[in-house]
Amino acid sequence: MKKFSTHLVFGMVFFWSCISPSDFEKLKIENECLKKRIMELEADKIHLNEKFNALMVEKRVLEYNGQEISFCTESQAVQYLKDYYNFFRKNYTYRNPVIKRSSDNTFIITLEEIESTNAEATQDQWVSIVWSLQVNANGTYIFE
Repeated sequence: MKKFSTHLVFGMVFFWSCISPSDFEKLKIENECLKKRIMELEADKIHLNEKFNALMVEKRVLEYNGQEISFCTESQAVQYLKDYYNFFRKNYTYRNPVIKRSSDNTFIITLEEIESTNAEATQDQWVSIVWSLQVNANGTYIFE
C-alpha cells in the first residue's frame, strides 16, 4: 500500500506539472514577444544614453562660455591700476605706467612709485615696480 500511495503521489505531481500543448504555445509566443520587447527597450536605452551624453557636453560648453569675461582692454587695465592705488596703496603715487598684455585678461604693468608723504622727492627716490594684473570672470582683479 505504501508503494501504491507513493506512486500515486508522484503520478499526480507529474500530471499536474505538465502543461497542455495549447498553453505551451501561448507561453512560447508570449516569451518571444517579451524577448522582442526587451531588445526594443535596450535599443531605446542606448539612444537615450547617447542623447544624455550629448546634452551633458552641450551643458558643459554653455557653462564654460557663461564664465568667460569679455576681452579686457589696456584702458580698462589702467582703470584697475587707478582703483588699486586709490584703495590699497593710498600712501603711494605712481607714474609712467607701461601696460603689456601677457594673455587674454592678464597684464604686466611696470611703473615707478614713491611714498606720497615725500613731497620733495628726487629722481633717484622713485622705485621701479612690476605688477601682474589678472582680471577674473566675475569682474574682480588680482595684483601680484
